[in-house]
Amino acid sequence: MAAAAIICYVVLRPSFTETQTEFDGTPQRQAISDQSASPKTTASIQTIDEEGVVAPSQLSDPFSGSSSDVKSFFDSDWEDTGTFSKGLLLLQNAGTTSNQKNQALSKFAANLHRLTVDEIQQLLDALRDLLRDPATDAAVLRQAVHTFAAAALLQKERGQWSGERARQDGALLMAIAANDAAPPEGRHAALKALGALDVRDATPMIRGLLDDKEGRVPPEALAGACLALARLEPDQAAPAIGEMIRTTQSQTVFDAGVYALGEINTPQAMVAVVESMDRYLDSPAGAASLSKMADTILGVLAQPQSAALPQAIDATEHLWREEQRAAYAPLLGQIVVTAPVEEAQHALDRLLDMASRLDSEREKEALEPVLQAAETRPELDEYADRIRDRLSATVLKPNDGDDIPAPASSVFGGR
Repeated sequence: MAAAAIICYVVLRPSFTETQTEFDGTPQRQAISDQSASPKTTASIQTIDEEGVVAPSQLSDPFSGSSSDVKSFFDSDWEDTGTFSKGLLLLQNAGTTSNQKNQALSKFAANLHRLTVDEIQQLLDALRDLLRDPATDAAVLRQAVHTFAAAALLQKERGQWSGERARQDGALLMAIAANDAAPPEGRHAALKALGALDVRDATPMIRGLLDDKEGRVPPEALAGACLALARLEPDQAAPAIGEMIRTTQSQTVFDAGVYALGEINTPQAMVAVVESMDRYLDSPAGAASLSKMADTILGVLAQPQSAALPQAIDATEHLWREEQRAAYAPLLGQIVVTAPVEEAQHALDRLLDMASRLDSEREKEALEPVLQAAETRPELDEYADRIRDRLSATVLKPNDGDDIPAPASSVFGGR
């Protein structure tokens, strides 16, 4: 995010499909709903970002030096008798390696929907122990947080994660997120889990992280804080996240903040993204966020007196689909006719730039209504003259022969 350098997967179904979801510029996988889970549960589980659970192919051999019980757990189908108990022992056994715990957590995450109510409770208890243990290493902590959040979300959908238990679990995640001594990856995962689980009590702590004046909060935690605050306070988060992307020296934080603003998707969030687009020119996050805000941008363009109008005009550059251009071009034309002169000129500049990217025939077609709009206002006569020049221009094409005859006279002396 760049956080985009971390590519991890949360697999909450036994089968899945690749989708190109823009989260911090990172490809993600989304589970395919099956008949064993309701659509509501599936949708909620997918609100956990797919970063954090490492795919088995990314881990080294978990069987090296392991007992037959360890190997039988990883080799077994989930329906095999004793699979759950063996996996639980792997998480609880002090002798289990970090690699084995990560593999076990990945297998649990992939089979959450197969667990009984009692098994999920046992798994959550084991995960709570891992989260409380200061000896849990960074990779296991991150993986444990993501698996814990996914299991808690499943329980929440079933009405079994609420009240005092939910409050205690929220406090546990908050303690990890706020702990300066905790691994940054674990803090990042905990913050995102707080957002996904809608732990509102965490909001003041998260705002405090984003207001880090001394630069002590690591980028991973700040990135997680941006994503969490966007979920917990979508109507109020834009100013704090906007300030973060304007000042951060980390592209990891910038990408996460821009993504979060895209999720908030308000005129204020759009303005913050547009005004920071030139900070990290190699980042695709800004363009991706603005593309997602297409409806918001069009809504601002339809209000020529909006304070966000200049940024909305700029944002149209990132609405590259043909149907989007067809939607915003008439709105820009209306701005030319009705908005103050400065905004009208701004809109004309965008329309001319847009038309210049088309082939000759389509450019002229696009410029005809622009000329009509410019001709309605004397203060735009210079633009009208420029458009007429472009409309009257002729594209010279070579004839079909191999040789292109030189004109009898030319600007080079006519010889």
